[in-house]
Amino acid sequence: MTKAPNLKLSKVAKSCFLALSITSINSFAAEENSDKRKDKEIEVIEVTGIKESLSSAMNMKRSTDNIVEVINSEDVGKLPDNNLAEVLENITGIQIDRTSGVGSSVSIRGSDQNRVEVNGRGTAPAEDARGGISFEDLPASLIASVVVTKVPTADMVEGSLGGTIDLKTYRGLSLSKPIRSITTKAEYAENRDEWGPSISGTFGDKFQTDFGEIGVVFSANHQVQKVREDSLNVRVGTRGGIDLDQFGGPGDGTSAPDTYLRPTFAQQFFSIEDRTTDAFSGSIEWQANDDLKLFVDATLTRAETDRRGHGAFLGQPGARGERDHLDSATFDVFTANGVSIPIISSTQVDGIQLRSTNSSLSRETDTDLFALGGEWIINDSLDMSFELSDSESDTFAPQFSLVTQFQNPDASNINSAGSRQRINFYYDNTGDLAYGPADDFTGDLSDPNSYAVFVARDRASYFENSDSAQKIDFSWYFNNNVFSNLEFGLRTSQRDSTRDRIVQSSANFPGLAQGDLAPFLSQTPTDFFDFNSGASYLDGFLTGDPSQLKNLEEIRSALGISLAPDPDRTQYFGVSEDTLAGYAKLNIDTEIFGDMQLTGNVGVRVVQTEQTADGFRINNGVAEDISEKQDYTETLPSMSLVLAVSEETLVRFGAAKILRRPDFGDLSPTVNFPLNSNPVQGGNPQLSPTTAKQYDLSVEHYYGEASYFSAGIFFKDIDEVVGSEVIVDGIYNPNAIDSEAPEGSEPGNLVDLILPVNQTGGEIKGIELAVQHTFDNLPSPLDGLGLSANYTYQDGERDASFTLPGFLQGEGETVELDLNFRNLSENSYNITVFYEKHGFNARVRYTYRDAFLREEAIDLANGLPFYQDDRGQLNASVSYDINDSFSVTLSGVNLTKETFDERAIFEDGPLVQQRDADRRYVLGVRARF
Repeated sequence: MTKAPNLKLSKVAKSCFLALSITSINSFAAEENSDKRKDKEIEVIEVTGIKESLSSAMNMKRSTDNIVEVINSEDVGKLPDNNLAEVLENITGIQIDRTSGVGSSVSIRGSDQNRVEVNGRGTAPAEDARGGISFEDLPASLIASVVVTKVPTADMVEGSLGGTIDLKTYRGLSLSKPIRSITTKAEYAENRDEWGPSISGTFGDKFQTDFGEIGVVFSANHQVQKVREDSLNVRVGTRGGIDLDQFGGPGDGTSAPDTYLRPTFAQQFFSIEDRTTDAFSGSIEWQANDDLKLFVDATLTRAETDRRGHGAFLGQPGARGERDHLDSATFDVFTANGVSIPIISSTQVDGIQLRSTNSSLSRETDTDLFALGGEWIINDSLDMSFELSDSESDTFAPQFSLVTQFQNPDASNINSAGSRQRINFYYDNTGDLAYGPADDFTGDLSDPNSYAVFVARDRASYFENSDSAQKIDFSWYFNNNVFSNLEFGLRTSQRDSTRDRIVQSSANFPGLAQGDLAPFLSQTPTDFFDFNSGASYLDGFLTGDPSQLKNLEEIRSALGISLAPDPDRTQYFGVSEDTLAGYAKLNIDTEIFGDMQLTGNVGVRVVQTEQTADGFRINNGVAEDISEKQDYTETLPSMSLVLAVSEETLVRFGAAKILRRPDFGDLSPTVNFPLNSNPVQGGNPQLSPTTAKQYDLSVEHYYGEASYFSAGIFFKDIDEVVGSEVIVDGIYNPNAIDSEAPEGSEPGNLVDLILPVNQTGGEIKGIELAVQHTFDNLPSPLDGLGLSANYTYQDGERDASFTLPGFLQGEGETVELDLNFRNLSENSYNITVFYEKHGFNARVRYTYRDAFLREEAIDLANGLPFYQDDRGQLNASVSYDINDSFSVTLSGVNLTKETFDERAIFEDGPLVQQRDADRRYVLGVRARF
């Protein structure tokens, strides 16, 4: 098994650099110079404080013709958060999701299907998604500003259903003075009880030469982040045939049998994660003369994520479970579709079987982005720009898990299912979720002689992605009282995404136990869910030691599986996609109603897409080649208007048709076979793209240097949403191991198949409110106070539903209940209070979002919907400028240590999973020269 390749130059990038270095470009501009290019440059790097940052971002937002949001770095390498997803949480209409407490994905106006760009260029994703580079893979210290476009214009590349996120790096010719900045930080994670260091630097200047002006900026970052997240899930199932009244439960008052919800299969994990990111960004610009500018950009990242999940699987094979303790159980009742449903809220559950596992979820991703381009003022009426860009990513994701079973060490055959030790557990979800050994448990979970290997699962995935684009744009200026200029251009792109996978597993109970197994085991922490010290949890048990399991040759040999497995052809897929797009955009600049200024644009973009999806399919035990093609053309009109009703007040209107193509993994003609009996995830190469018509209307009032208020409404009519369809027992998985199969059993099992399908869509409408205010008129020292706050209301109506489980339905009827869009919270808000004076800066931010749908159907909720509960989080930061060169910072994340609570079936359904993320502190020193 090989590792992912090192950072490398793509072939296109090498050609670009070679061409630039060996070619002397003569001045071919027109004799009459023009200032139009200078007028278009609005980048400002000289931003050195909270107020200045807010003011410059506000002015950029104010000057645009479409609906955008802007965040500027208040100093070099100092965006308001360390993680780019957490930076975006400051913006109205954006909610983020977190993995291990760290911002990981972004939802804009109810959709996480967004496009991520760097300096306006597409980026290659890490695996088989589409949106672009992961926020976890690009440090915030490399970014000068973030621009989020909610309503696209015709010149923008299609591909976003929520919004386009453009990450702007530093540019040499925009510098007002040289940049020389170094920042060092150390982040402490409380659950993990470890520090992670980071260092970043940015250097840049511009030089006047005999050949014109040259601007150069280079940024580099090395970051280590160590986090831990504890999680526990207890799935709910149904049980009937018992009169709950005789046990004191909430029966129906008769002797008839009742149906109730009960705890079933459970999982518990300590997820320990090490994230290491090395990144570089560089830009060279050459202003040959007033009419000609050329540039070369490069962004390189290497992200390594080593996530080690030490977990336990808890089940009740052949046991009566909680029925033995119904007389001491307590119940809650919730109402669904007018029916009162009893659910056990606390009880003892007998005869639990314990299987421990290490869950290795490592990922190594190398991503590079190169671009070469230029701008040429041909004459007084015509500008031209061109650009060649290429982004590539290679991802290596190995996973090796060793599943052991807690056994009776004195059994005659410890390598057998019947030698298991059973544990009595106590269950309670009246507050925080609790599930742990009952008081009568006396076994030794730390004894390696009490474990035997149940099964080993060995897999590795390789992803390669590339995104190349070529474009040429023109701007034709003319004297007109209504229209200022016409922009038009062409763009071609070539995208490829492939996946290879190695999979193998041992037989059940392959014969590795006790003394032979001990070298591969390590003990889990003994402080699981420490926030809930009054509850009972499982801890201190043994799992596979990730450091020992990295010696794959030794462990493979001990398990009797292949030392060098070949890729599984049945799990390969490749998707290639070529596009050709042309656009025209007419810019408006006129006066109406007397002296009211009207600006904006109206345009259309036409894009043709050709896709080919390749893979293999099993037919009578033989892998056969598959190749499926589709092509389509979409016309995407757009319009953005800005009416200045006064110098301080703007009214904006936007309308556009938008397009989002399915993820590459969803287009795969092959399936992803897991090494257990979980559902198989497949693809659908005939998926249609999702389209939407959106409309925006907003009012903005600017009344101070860094103060404004805005209010807006938006509406989206979405069609062909990609959702999931579950086919029960729909596929035979040759790799699956039945958890109850006897020892020595070979893989193979009939399992459910989950396929992506196009659904009819729906509507999202909402309200966005934002205010930013600096209290400059207050007496000193209160005049350093400021406030930034926003609120978003979203109402989603989707043409999707799920069938209410039979035990919740009335006799003889089938009830369908509506489902909302994934990741859409009805209410969310963000409140930031800041203070800045005499070199002291402080900021406190609280964010909140309502409950939202995570998945329409998931195994954790027994094939039913799965919801994230509402949640708020408190972050804070302070910094002090020691002098003009040095400053120190201290920040805290998740200060109130809020948990992530997740529920089954309904938003207010039973609590089935709880995750305890780290509270994190960051201490930093910044030097500027």
